[in-house]
Amino acid sequence: MVGGQGRTGGGAAELTAGLQAGYEAAASAWADGPGPLYTQLARVLVATAPVPLAGAVVLDLGAGTGAAGWAALAAGARQVVAADLSPGMLRHARDRGAPAPRRGAAWEPIAADAVALPFRDHSFDLVLAAFCLNHLDSLAAGHAALTSSTDPRAAIIACYAAMERSLAGAGAAPAAADTPDEVLTRAASGGLIRSAAAGELTGLFRQARYGHRDMAETERVAAQGALTRLQADLGGAE
Repeated sequence: MVGGQGRTGGGAAELTAGLQAGYEAAASAWADGPGPLYTQLARVLVATAPVPLAGAVVLDLGAGTGAAGWAALAAGARQVVAADLSPGMLRHARDRGAPAPRRGAAWEPIAADAVALPFRDHSFDLVLAAFCLNHLDSLAAGHAALTSSTDPRAAIIACYAAMERSLAGAGAAPAAADTPDEVLTRAASGGLIRSAAAGELTGLFRQARYGHRDMAETERVAAQGALTRLQADLGGAE
């Protein structure tokens, strides 16, 4: 966010208040504006979920009018908690924007800030953050809130995705077709690998993404620790 001449832009509180006011005002017109596009993008996102959705409990973070959450329900989720800063967007999702959930499924709205989520650890099988991360004043704070309330497998995969973003921010953006080994090689050739953290996180990612065993809580903690060390190595790129 860039301010005008002689000004550095608003702080987190100002940004949060501005976003809430903006989305409150836009809620009623959403269905005739960007709503259909977001609905299609949400279906594509949900189709790539790293955990099975059948019977899952899902957090739709920055839910807006509920596109991602409703896509998750359609894909078999048992319960979706839709969290958004704007009660107006959630009301629109409830009153106008949402199809009726199938029998036995539940959609529950809650007004909440993405960096101060009111949930206990391990409350959800999957967290969807479809269209909200660009609004966070602190991506690191949002990432911390996300990974503290999801299961170890999804959290490890989220940590690896954060590592790729950090490497991209430091000038070693992974190519779309890169394997995890190629991501490491690219970062190493750029002089960005200064410890074993990237390799450790990549190893955990392989097990979480492609393995079939349950991932342990200790492995989630190890992944978050490796991500923290890597970001320190990069000078806080995230």
